[in-house]
Amino acid sequence: MEKAVEKISPIEDSKYYNKASFIDSEWLWKAKLDEEQFFSLMSDLGLEPKTGLTEESNFFQQAPYWWAPKSYEGSMVYSTPEFPDKNRGNDGFHALASWSPNDEIMFMWIKDNF
Repeated sequence: MEKAVEKISPIEDSKYYNKASFIDSEWLWKAKLDEEQFFSLMSDLGLEPKTGLTEESNFFQQAPYWWAPKSYEGSMVYSTPEFPDKNRGNDGFHALASWSPNDEIMFMWIKDNF
């Protein structure tokens, strides 16, 4: 993850929210990324296009006041296979991200399980 982020730096307007970090880690990340940065990050992290994400998903219901992803026309959603939005999930890295070309804001929910 760190190498993928370093590759697209500098990043404008980036915020993190740590949800958990004992054995497993879980956090939320919001960043302003242009199209090239976004696609580079998705490729480096192994995220693939995802369909079927609705506003009822836990992705849209997170705690920090600045977490406000929207489903604009043209918005894109990428994910690792079978992102566990309702539970811990399997060991390993999991991520779910949305990005809007309108405002170039990416929201990413990350789970890194031991």
